[in-house]
This record gives sequence, C-alpha cells and structure tokens, in this order.
Amino acid sequence: MEKLRTDLIALAATPSVELGKIQTALEVLKNVAPTEQNDGRLLSESEARFFLGKVSRSTLYAYRLRGLKSLKLGPGRGARRVFNKKELIRFAEKEASMN
Repeated sequence: MEKLRTDLIALAATPSVELGKIQTALEVLKNVAPTEQNDGRLLSESEARFFLGKVSRSTLYAYRLRGLKSLKLGPGRGARRVFNKKELIRFAEKEASMN
C-alpha cells in the first residue's frame, strides 16, 4: 500500500496529469481496505483478466470503455494499470444483470 501512495504522489506531481485522473485514482484507492479476501492490494491487469474468467486484453479494454474503473500508475506507455477487486465484482454483477 505504501508503494501505491508513493506512486500516487508522483503522479500528482506530474504537471501533465489531469485533475480528473487524480480524482479517479483517489476514488479507487478509497475503496481498497485490507481484508482477508484481498489483503488490501490491487490486482494487476493479468490478475484482473484471470479473475474475470480469463478474458482477453481486448475484452478488458472494452470493459474499461463501458465503465470499469482502473488506476494507471506512472506516466506514459510504461505505466501499470491496476484494478480494485471490489470494482471488478461490481462491474461483473452489473454486466450480468444486463444480460
């Protein structure tokens, strides 16, 4: 969790980062509380894909376009994208209820 805080501070200090991205990052981090189920850590992109039923990268991207929240850690193309487990569950339930 300390690494995430450090990354968020670095992200906020980057002049090219929009305020909306920082607000989204804070929103995602607020929902991450250490529990027995998720240890308070976020899931990487590959872990999120596996958690959602081994979906492809393009499917996960499509989910993000349809409202799945994520957090981008770091600037540029080399940044990591992470997902809150609670958000993945919420999104999956919403998608299931629409079908």
